[in-house]
Amino acid sequence: MKKQRTKSALRRILNNSNLKMKFSLLFLFTTLMQVSAASSYGQKNTITMDVNGVAMSNVFQIIENQTDFHFFYNRNELNLNQKVD
Repeated sequence: MKKQRTKSALRRILNNSNLKMKFSLLFLFTTLMQVSAASSYGQKNTITMDVNGVAMSNVFQIIENQTDFHFFYNRNELNLNQKVD
């Protein structure tokens, strides 16, 4: 009677070609996401504003009107009436 060697769990998983393809696609996707994050549009632009005593909501509105940027936020977590100095 011959002893049958059992493959390690990792080797059995990696022998499955579908799983190999999924890992490859996951690796490729995460790499591409990092590359696109490095060349983000928002990192290239600067905005200079001179506002004093203006509410935060008005500052967001000014930025949205002058640029292509849009802000998404939770109104419960952000005080929009806070004055900017």
